[in-house]
Amino acid sequence: MKPIILVTPARDPVTHLVGIRRQYLDAVLRAGGIPLLMPLTVVPSEIEAYLTRADGLLLTGGNDCDPRMFGEAPHPKLGRVDHDRDALESYVARWAWRTQCPTLAICRGMQLLNVALGGTLWQDLPSQCGTDPNRHNQPEDYVVTKHAVTITLGSRLSRVVGTEPLAVNSRHHQAVRELAPGFIVGAMSPTDQVIESIEAPEHRWMLAVQWHPEMLTHLSTRHLALFEALVRESSL
Repeated sequence: MKPIILVTPARDPVTHLVGIRRQYLDAVLRAGGIPLLMPLTVVPSEIEAYLTRADGLLLTGGNDCDPRMFGEAPHPKLGRVDHDRDALESYVARWAWRTQCPTLAICRGMQLLNVALGGTLWQDLPSQCGTDPNRHNQPEDYVVTKHAVTITLGSRLSRVVGTEPLAVNSRHHQAVRELAPGFIVGAMSPTDQVIESIEAPEHRWMLAVQWHPEMLTHLSTRHLALFEALVRESSL
């Protein structure tokens, strides 16, 4: 049986349409898994009904995380937040931590995972850290790579994608600041030291990246390898 990978949803703030970009689902399918898109619900019994069917978890990208989740007032540059989505994904992330469910988190998903498990974020990299806005929030399409990341030797990420610098896309202005307990850095942006990947060595398989590998799987097998690793671990 192919493993079922639970995929978290996004909600359009204008139309309220709930869904996710198809490339997430396509990447899971291409890697050999079956994606199952969650509804945007905050009812625990409804969430649990989906969790009982999950072999693995994919936390997806999207809007900003509400800084009140880690005890900060909103920064003037804070974008749109979705409190229901924050609540849903925090619930699911903590469940994945407790149950050792294999987890891949992408962009916002990495930030949410870090916050849900006790870490903090930079709310706006350019104003708080002085980073180049175009380096981490590229105007180009997601299929264009913007910069390279340096992989931490010996990390889980290095075992999945290799140790050579990896060209990635980049569209975010929030980023991991303080790591959640039990996490280490898997990759950095060498120019400005922005954290680009985190992982939990003592967890069965929990890995997060700041870029969007689902948009690059057709360009590089190294990006597809992240989804293949998630599916492989979810099959065990």
